[in-house]
Formats: sequence, C-alpha cells, structure tokens
Amino acid sequence: MEPKIRLGILSELKVPTDNRTPLSPEQCVQLLKAYPQLEIVVAPSSLRCFDDQSYSNAGIPVHNDLSFLAYQKEASL
Repeated sequence: MEPKIRLGILSELKVPTDNRTPLSPEQCVQLLKAYPQLEIVVAPSSLRCFDDQSYSNAGIPVHNDLSFLAYQKEASL
C-alpha cells in the first residue's frame, strides 16, 4: 500500500484579503479521484471564496488545526 500524501489548505489570512483559495472543492474531488493515495484537509476560513460547508459537502474534511500534517512521512506522487 502506498503511503498517504497529505495536502493542507491553510486559512486565508492575508490583509487586505484576496478572497482566494488554491483549490476549489470540485478540484479537490478531481484530485482525490485521480490520486487515491492523496488526502486533502482544509482549515476553516471566512475569507475564502468557497465557504467551509462547500468543502464539507464535497467530502473534504475541515479542521481547525492542521499541525498534524507537519509530522507525517513525506511521499511523492
């Protein structure tokens, strides 16, 4: 079994805000279908162009603390 590759989308905190995100919920779903070993986790943000519920509805977990991602063994696609 291949090791999980974890990708965290951080909260948008830039001031002034840009109302942006690196991946839409739909793009996350497409990546997960293409790369079964991938896990995507999103930090909540009221400033992002997609709300937290959109990610949750797409099956993408939303967690306040993404620090657990930093302590995982690295893997490559």
